[in-house]
Amino acid sequence: MPCQDHCTFPNEIVEGIMSQGMDYIPEMIRILINLAMQMERQAYLQAAPYERTAERKD
Repeated sequence: MPCQDHCTFPNEIVEGIMSQGMDYIPEMIRILINLAMQMERQAYLQAAPYERTAERKD
């Protein structure tokens, strides 16, 4: 998947790191993996969640 210039680090992760330090790393990894899966799913379906388009797959 190509890099996108408009990607930002979620505030939830930044706040977690600031409040919990290194103990937040497992939670941070979970959040990032879920975000990556959502992006992959949207790219495959060619639609956002709950969006209905003619190009949508499946």
